[in-house]
Amino acid sequence: MYSSNLLTRPRVGISKCLLGEPVRYDGKHKYNQIIAEELGPYFQWVPVCPEFESGLGIPRETLDLIETTNGLRLIMSTARTDVTPMILKFSDSHIRHLLKNRIHGFIFKARSPSCAVDDALVYRSDNSSEKATGLFASAVLKSFPSLPIEDENHLKQQSVRTKFIERVLAYHKRSIG
Repeated sequence: MYSSNLLTRPRVGISKCLLGEPVRYDGKHKYNQIIAEELGPYFQWVPVCPEFESGLGIPRETLDLIETTNGLRLIMSTARTDVTPMILKFSDSHIRHLLKNRIHGFIFKARSPSCAVDDALVYRSDNSSEKATGLFASAVLKSFPSLPIEDENHLKQQSVRTKFIERVLAYHKRSIG
C-alpha cells in the first residue's frame, strides 16, 4: 500500500475547477467527486487555472481557440481580444515552477481552450472546426513529454483511473530513485 503521508505522495497538477474552485468564466466550478475523493488520497494536488492566474477576471468572457496563419490564438468570444500572450507568459512561468517543484502527473479540464488534452474546439477561417490541445496543456505536454496525463472525461472509467494511479506512482518512484 502506498503511503498517504502528504509529503511523500506524488504531486499531481490539476485544473482548479475540478477541485471545486470557482475559477471558471462564469464564476462557477466543475467539482469532480470521483477525482477529488477517489484519487485525492493518492496524490498531493497542485491546482492551477491558467486563465484566472494569467490575469483574466472572474467572471469573464468565454474564450475561443482560433486557427490563424500565426498558429493557434486564444480570443475573447465577444470583445475579440487576443489573450494568447497572457496565457503563454503564464504557461512559461508556471512550467518553470512545475519543473522546480517536480510534478508527477497532471489532470486537465476537458474541452477547455486552455486545458483540454485533445478535445478543445479550434475554429477555422472556413467556418469549420476541429479538436486540438488547449494552449496551457500543450505547453505542459511539450515540457513534460513522459508525464502521466489525463482529463476528467477519461477518468470516469475505473480502469483508466487505476492505470493513471499506477503510472503516476511509477513516475514518482523513478523521479526519487
